[in-house]
Amino acid sequence: MPPKKRSQPSEETPLDEEPRSISPANQPALDEVLQILRAQSDEMRTLRQQLRELQNDVSATAVARSVSPAPSGSSDRSDSSAKGHTQDPKITPPDLFYGKISEFQNFIAQCTLTLTLCPISYDSDYKRVFFVISNLRCMPLTWACKIISDEEHPLRNNYAAFIAALTNIYGDRAYELECEDKLSHLIQTGSAASYAQAFQSLATPLGIDDKSQCLMFYGGLNDKVKKAIIIAGRAKNIQSLINQAINFDQMLYQQTRRQRKLEPQDDFPYPNRKRQNDHTTNKAPVPRSPTTSSPPRVPSPNARIPRFRPHLTLKQREHRRQNKLCAYCGDSEHEMGACHRAPKGDNIARPLANLSNPRSSSPLLYPVPVRPSSAPPNSEYWKSQPSRM
Repeated sequence: MPPKKRSQPSEETPLDEEPRSISPANQPALDEVLQILRAQSDEMRTLRQQLRELQNDVSATAVARSVSPAPSGSSDRSDSSAKGHTQDPKITPPDLFYGKISEFQNFIAQCTLTLTLCPISYDSDYKRVFFVISNLRCMPLTWACKIISDEEHPLRNNYAAFIAALTNIYGDRAYELECEDKLSHLIQTGSAASYAQAFQSLATPLGIDDKSQCLMFYGGLNDKVKKAIIIAGRAKNIQSLINQAINFDQMLYQQTRRQRKLEPQDDFPYPNRKRQNDHTTNKAPVPRSPTTSSPPRVPSPNARIPRFRPHLTLKQREHRRQNKLCAYCGDSEHEMGACHRAPKGDNIARPLANLSNPRSSSPLLYPVPVRPSSAPPNSEYWKSQPSRM
């Protein structure tokens, strides 16, 4: 006979039944245990229900995938989201290209940077080609109109071929020749840092080796920087030589500034005033424009400069008259008319008043009103009355 099957216990064990014989001392402990068991049973019920819901969701998702296959880009997006890249970073769009050949290289570099940093947004050649076309204007956009309208165009889904065709039209074929010509005439006119920047930007597209770059860079340096490099020993690497030239150039500049500070300064508040005065002293004076109020006086070549001569006192005059001396200079060999010291013509200097005798030789006369004969004898206001004709 087959063994009897054991009855499996039900999932939910009733906890409300209490044992038949329980001592009153163990009753509180038993109640506390029953409470804990009831709480755990409730949590178990909730977990079982959530597990059933998750199983139903997984089965529904598997059925949906078997019915309709997922798109090709969904796997990439799921992988990127699993890695933590939810969206592309925000990047400044490239400058619009209007067909200028000198700007084409920078335009392609900006487009390449945007496409590299935004792989989620531009995950196919179709989107990359249309992104570049969206930044074209004028003649380049007219050339790309056929790619937009024709769905079967060969460049529509081939980004590498599209860039090659665009470069064939707007690429600067003489760019290397232009860089070579500029590099051959490049010399240091300012700081060594600016010279190094221009040299590296022109030498990089040419693909010159390191030794040739050192020779060309050293040949265009300033003479003072060359002497400093010769004393210290020229570096053999181009980057080391550039750093060496910049350091020596900066040291020479600081030394020149210190020497200028130690030089004696001019007494003028502006340092350029002395140079301006020295420059303008050799110039002839600019004649002033004649005016009606004060016409310019041109002195005669034989004119004598007027000199200050005070008045003679009465005793001096009498002494010169009695001894027959010159009334102007007091010499006994000639008279006043033949004195070569006395001024003549318009250049006679008027002698000032005698400081020892403040009174002038001739008193000042002021006009005094005269009483008219026609005025009445008793009139008090005869000065204000008009004269009668």
